[in-house]
Amino acid sequence: MAKFDVKMNKAGEKLSVVMGGSIDEDADFTQLSLAGAGSIDIQMAGLKSINSCGIREWIKWMSTAPAAQITFSECPKVIVDQINMV
Repeated sequence: MAKFDVKMNKAGEKLSVVMGGSIDEDADFTQLSLAGAGSIDIQMAGLKSINSCGIREWIKWMSTAPAAQITFSECPKVIVDQINMV
């Protein structure tokens, strides 16, 4: 599987997050801070898969998000299917 990869770009209060690879037990969200963002755009086109361990890590990470407008863009069907199971 492809290794989890994230690129973050903050411009003022807008945070852009571009994700790729696989969200699994090896995905490390600890260095990805959402603090201080007024709006967050998460681009997911590069994601290939997510498993139950990845869902757990995703939920922990998203719980750190400030009160902000969050937009998910280009979310692949495999990701939507797994998230809908939760």
